[in-house]
Amino acid sequence: QYTQVLPAGTKYVAVEVTEMGYYLDLDVLQFYDNYLIIDNFTISEAEPEIIANPTDINFGKVEVNTTKEETVAIMSVKLTEPITATTTAPFAVSFDGTTFAQTATLTAAEGTLYVQYAPTAVGTHTGTVELTSGEVSATVTLAGSAVDCAIAINQLSWTETFDGTFPPVCWTVESTNAVTWTSYEMTGDTWASCAYAEDLQDEDLITPLFDFSN
Repeated sequence: QYTQVLPAGTKYVAVEVTEMGYYLDLDVLQFYDNYLIIDNFTISEAEPEIIANPTDINFGKVEVNTTKEETVAIMSVKLTEPITATTTAPFAVSFDGTTFAQTATLTAAEGTLYVQYAPTAVGTHTGTVELTSGEVSATVTLAGSAVDCAIAINQLSWTETFDGTFPPVCWTVESTNAVTWTSYEMTGDTWASCAYAEDLQDEDLITPLFDFSN
């Protein structure tokens, strides 16, 4: 099922085919290729609504006393009041991407919500951004994990998947060459990779601090 909010002034709707469906011949119980099937095509009056995309943000690992930002696209339908975004520490919000606080207000019908994770203590943090306009509301769920790179890792087993930002939190790259360590993704798997260069290379990918004394 697909739902699309149409802007004011829309005169027609075009359906773009991106995948081919199947046609079922009920007389012979057989599928045929190359048929596009559309059913229950409905255009109806929208109710007041706040639309947030995405509705879930996971900041992953972030070094304590640093910040990381993610964005949420905000759209609204038939609202009569501004949209207020509210959250709690260690998260903060902004509609200009510069001034962050626990509350921010959007007066336009749509915009970009900036969500900041600013942990000051090690641990896992969860929260929400509550979007409200009168009686209309929407929620974006938040999660993040704060680590202190100065504290050695002493619990095994330990795995780094290299998903997300590269280098990962608490990893460092020391390089003498423009061709150096980066992450590479193929068929859903991600790994660290360093390409070969013709000139002298000295490329170090350094792990976080470990304590193997136990």
